[in-house]
Amino acid sequence: ARADADEALQSAIDGEATARADADATLQSAIDGEAIARADADEALQSAVDNEVARATAQEAAIRNDFVAGDAATLAKANAYTDKKVDTLEKNVSGGVAAATALSSVAVSNVRKGEVSVGGGYGYYNNQSAVALGAAMGLTDRWSVNAGAGLATGDKTQMTFRAGTNYKFKLF
Repeated sequence: ARADADEALQSAIDGEATARADADATLQSAIDGEAIARADADEALQSAVDNEVARATAQEAAIRNDFVAGDAATLAKANAYTDKKVDTLEKNVSGGVAAATALSSVAVSNVRKGEVSVGGGYGYYNNQSAVALGAAMGLTDRWSVNAGAGLATGDKTQMTFRAGTNYKFKLF
């Protein structure tokens, strides 16, 4: 009876060992499947992250390129505007210098009461020309008045005017 009981116990132990081995194999298969599934999911997630990084990087590069192109266009317009304004200013200043030169060349004589003196002049500066006319008239033997006008020609006509008075006296 003991031998039968030992044999039955051994059979039960062997059955339990087989059942546990089968269960361990099934569990290991499930673990391996889960590991493969997780590895596949990790790979898919990494691929999605890589794709998103590439997309975001490309989008950011495109936005930056648009900003750079916009900044370059704005800068080009600003430079053209500034160049035009500086050129215009240079011509205006040159015309003014030419007109001042023309006015300064108008010799107004020392006139006495009842006398009139008329003069003209020409000035040129930095590709700008100007002409001027001036006159003086004696009010008394000591007082006289004078005036002049200059006209600068070029891209833009500019007028300049001057007026003055003189008083003459003897010191000694």
